[in-house]
Amino acid sequence: MSDSEISASEAPATKKPILQVLIIVLLAALLGMQAYATFFRGGDAAEKKGPNHGKPAAEEHADGEESGHGKEEEGGEHEGAEAEEGEAEGGGEGGHGAAPAVKPTVAVKDLTVKLSDADDDRYVKLSFDLEVKNDQHKTVVAASIPKIRDAAISYLRNKKAAELESDTSYIQLKRDLLNASNQVVPRKLVRQLYISDLLLQ
Repeated sequence: MSDSEISASEAPATKKPILQVLIIVLLAALLGMQAYATFFRGGDAAEKKGPNHGKPAAEEHADGEESGHGKEEEGGEHEGAEAEEGEAEGGGEGGHGAAPAVKPTVAVKDLTVKLSDADDDRYVKLSFDLEVKNDQHKTVVAASIPKIRDAAISYLRNKKAAELESDTSYIQLKRDLLNASNQVVPRKLVRQLYISDLLLQ
């Protein structure tokens, strides 16, 4: 056998170990990359899934019921508070957006009183309505109509025509009649006074 034949036969034998080493290195690198990706991606996924990840389904369901129940209780309390505010603002007969309830009134009609003008006979003819809170108060105020009429007449008899004809007299007249009415009504139940007729003669 010649030297050339010996070297040709030894060449494949030396290539095989090199290929084996390269394959092992490539496999190790692939496995390392796989392990790296699994480790870090797995940690991110666990963080994204949140605190309930890994809990049994029964525990998650119980947690959901407790949180939902708490929200329902908070919502119920909030709705109850809104309903109470609606009753307070709407007089108990309507909530937000409802027109305010019309309050009961008691009429005091056809007062004709001679004024205190010395030079001339001047008279005032007056009717007004007294607003109260409810029908129970209306009954009490209606029973006091004779006293209210007497208080109004006593007030007007001390007035002169010029005092009732000024620019500010109308507002002052309403205020004074309201005060005079509450002086003779128990517990000052009259809330507002509305003049329905006013005539000076």
